[in-house]
Formats: sequence, structure tokens, C-alpha cells
Amino acid sequence: MKRERTLPGKTLRVLTALLLICATLTAMTLPAFAIELKTGIGIVETSGLRLRAKPNTDCEILANASYGDSVVIIRDAGDFYLVDYNLQIGYMAKQYITFKERENIELGYANVIDSAVNMRSAPSSDGELLAQLMPGDQPYIIGFNCGWYKVTFGGDTVKSYFGLRDIRLDGFKYLINGKSVFQRLVLDQGFYRDGIYTAPDDSDMIKDIEISLAAGFNGARLHQKVFEQRFLYHCDRLGYIVWGEYPNWGLDYSAPDAIYGILPEWCEEVERDFNHPSIIGWCPFNETWDYAGREQRDELLEAVYKITKQLDSTRPCIDTSGNFHVMSDIFDVHDYEQDPKIFKENYDKLVSDGTLFDRHDSRQKYAGEPTFVSEYGGIKWVVGEQDENAWGYGNAPRTENEFIERYRGLTEALLGNELMFGFCYTQLYDIEQEQNGLYTYDREPKFDMTVFHGINSAKAAIEE
Repeated sequence: MKRERTLPGKTLRVLTALLLICATLTAMTLPAFAIELKTGIGIVETSGLRLRAKPNTDCEILANASYGDSVVIIRDAGDFYLVDYNLQIGYMAKQYITFKERENIELGYANVIDSAVNMRSAPSSDGELLAQLMPGDQPYIIGFNCGWYKVTFGGDTVKSYFGLRDIRLDGFKYLINGKSVFQRLVLDQGFYRDGIYTAPDDSDMIKDIEISLAAGFNGARLHQKVFEQRFLYHCDRLGYIVWGEYPNWGLDYSAPDAIYGILPEWCEEVERDFNHPSIIGWCPFNETWDYAGREQRDELLEAVYKITKQLDSTRPCIDTSGNFHVMSDIFDVHDYEQDPKIFKENYDKLVSDGTLFDRHDSRQKYAGEPTFVSEYGGIKWVVGEQDENAWGYGNAPRTENEFIERYRGLTEALLGNELMFGFCYTQLYDIEQEQNGLYTYDREPKFDMTVFHGINSAKAAIEE
């Protein structure tokens, strides 16, 4: 979605143009002679960064920037930058902004006023003169390059993006672009109070990612739902890693024709979303419980796994999350044990003697595959009116501190395990009767999220 806005009062005195080889598109750069000389682009690296009227923390707050937002840096101001954020000029703390001398970024429309603006072939007055923009013309700013704006003018613009992503399993490590990345995941079921499976607005999809990042997670299991491509676009853009899943609940896994109930749509999902770099794995089934007393057909899970690997050999595939595994690149387990001491003792055995604690070991056998606990926690905490139908896992804590300490103990048991490459906490926000989210159904925080950010972002034992 392109944000179109006019930058009032921005006087573009001298314009240079960088001619792109692309259909009818002419892109240009121009020197940043707006209110003051712009020196670069800044990327906000935290949520809720405040734009202030003066370069100190005691003055008026003009706006709050979100993680990943871009600002135009006007000049250095000690511990602050003087910036232009969404047409407001103010100061932001320098330590939370990454400076980019060159950056492709949409800043909106600018007005040419007072006199003609020269268009040149390069961001230099030595570049070839291509044309002139006249007063009243409105070039659209799409980038910044060493003090010059890059703009489009006089034609349609088509933009896309790409990401370079390599995924490999190395022993127990999960490597993304060659680096061991601990997956600090949260269960996200993609529910909304009004639309259920439909987000009210694009900003609501963005918010779900932002509140997860604010709690210290770096990704999510997109659980029992084929998420919107728009959501995946924002995951790509914000560097948020996700697992692609399928809503298999209610399927009779014992039926001879069960494969026709999942395979066509599952193949369509994998093919549709193959190019999203944010997706780092596939999981077509979740907890394939017995149906009317009948066990799953193992050949169903094996066939879907093999076809998934034929469609996409670049990503790991979990055949069925939690139970009952047949053929899988990763052997994950679900465990809602609420006592942190017992929880830790159970999974410490993976390091001490190679035994993975599994409540379903009579139906599935662990053979040393990479592993993680892909569902845990689910601690109940109800905010506001108590609903008799509300539930979570285990006995609910009596105080906020008890909740936090239980969360800390369970999570640190997995972060400290040398052979665990990740975790997935249940869940990000409340859903209908499920009152075990860190946020409410309306995405309001139940606790101080800086506490959870600190717990979740601690370095994991398996990370380099």
C-alpha cells in the first residue's frame, strides 16, 4: 500500500534525475534543499520512539514512531537527531535510530515552487541535463542518496521487492543465512473480534507483528490458518520469521480419501507463498489426534510431507506439529507443564542423555532430529470481567508476579537448553474463550511488555 502525501513547504531547488531502464518510468534524484539539508535516512529500531519538540527527554512529545518506521535525518544534535517524521519536525534519540546514507524509501510527494528544477542523469551537477520540472510539478520521492532525493515523475511506477534467504539444519542448529538463529516464536491464530478471520484494516495486521516484537518474539507459528499475503508482506518487510500452516482441524486422518481434503489447497498455499522470505518452514498438519477412535493413516502424513518437499526443497517441513510424527525434518513436541522445575528437568535430559521428553512416545519415536517445544505455556490470565467459559492451561497464577515468574522459568528452561533451536509460546493474544494471551483480544497488553521482552530476548545457549 503506497502512502501518498504532499510535503508542504518543501522547496526543491535543484533536481537531478537517475534514468532507470524500465518501461515508461523515469526516476530522478534531487538535492535535499528542503527546510534544511537532509543528511540521510534513519530506520527506527524500537517501538514507541518519541518525537520531541526539543533535544531532551523532558519536553513535549509530538508523535510516537513504530519499529521499522523511516525518518529523514536533518542534522546531528548531540544525543538526538533532528528529523522529519510524517511531516513533523522534531528530535529523536540517536541510539534507537540506524543511519542510512543511501536508502530506497517512500517519503511522499514534494512540490516544486518558485523556479524550474533541473533533472540530471546522476546525483551530481555534472550529470547529463535531461529535462526541467516547473513550479507546480509534484515529483514523488522514493529514495535518498548522499544528500540527494531519488524521485519518480511523469509516469506509472511499478515496485516490488525480494529477499535472499538460505535455510539449513546443522545438527540441532537452525541456520538462517548461515547463522544459528534461535526461534523465539509465539502462537498467532489470526483472529479478530469483529471479522474473526478477517483483519479490520491493514494497520491491524502490522500491529500484530509490532506487539509480538515488543514482547521480544522474533516470529510466529501462523496457526491453523492460511494467512493473508498482505500479512506475509509485512512479515517480509519487518524481518519477522514465520511458519506456514494449514487449518486441518476436523479432518478425518483415518479416512482413505483424507488426502483430497488437504492436498489440493495445501499445494496451492505452498506455491502461492513460496517466494516470501519470512516463511522459514512448512507444517501442513497439527496434532493429528484419533478420529472417532480411529488412528491416523501414516501414509497420509508421509505423502503430504514428500509432496511438500517436492514443491519446496529449500525449507524444512514438519509433518504434524506435536503428534503423531511419521516423516519429518524436525521432531517438535507440545508440552503445557506449568511447573518450571519439572519442565526444565524433563528437557535437560535431551542434553544429558539424548532423551527427548515426549508425552506421546508410545505412538512416535524420536531418532535424534533437530527439535523444539512448539507449544508451551498457555498460562491463563483474565483481564476485566471473569467469564466462566474462559480457560487456559493448568491452574491460573494468583498474582502478576506469579505469572511472570512462571513464564520466566518455563522460557529460560528452553533458552538455556543447548540442543533446543527455539520455542513457541501459546499465545500472543486472547481468542474468544481462550484467555491465555499476553495481550487481550483487542491487543491491549496485560502486563509490562518490557519484562517479557527482556526474558525472551536473552541469548540462547544454541546461538553463536
